[in-house]
Amino acid sequence: DCCHSGTGLDLPFTYVQGRGWSVDSLPAFSPGDVQMFSGCRDDQTSADVVAGGQAGGAMTNAFLAVLDNARHDLKYHELMDALHRELRRKRMSQKPQLSSSQRFDLRDRVFCLTDGFVPNGNANLGRPPRQPGHRPHRKHGQAMGGMNLEDFLAGGGGGMAMAAMGGLLLSMALGDH
Repeated sequence: DCCHSGTGLDLPFTYVQGRGWSVDSLPAFSPGDVQMFSGCRDDQTSADVVAGGQAGGAMTNAFLAVLDNARHDLKYHELMDALHRELRRKRMSQKPQLSSSQRFDLRDRVFCLTDGFVPNGNANLGRPPRQPGHRPHRKHGQAMGGMNLEDFLAGGGGGMAMAAMGGLLLSMALGDH
């Protein structure tokens, strides 16, 4: 729930509410099964809130409230819809985002932190070769909020990078590579 979180891990796919998956203009495909929930779009800022006397991110607070109030295991589409509703209910303008290392059907996949990993189905790994002279252009802002690596890590983005690495290592340990 960083200030400018949007596509912080630079995953190739971003779910656009009501439209489906969009692919980055210069995707980097990994062998892992990684999803990232972020507090806002790249062009927004995540808000802070105080709940129960504790300061924290608005999206994190909404995420915990949604999971706490769930009466059954939530599918990804239910979780995303509930996050949007919860933030609107609290009069927050930020739009939570879901990015992933691979496309999947949000209506079929149950959200779970410890189970349900899916072997990566991307046909290729790494970045596809660019045509000579072609310069990619990012639709929704720059990777890492337009910061260089040193500023990104100094500003706390290193935690997101560690989360991504943890997801990749877990996937590899489970034999999904």
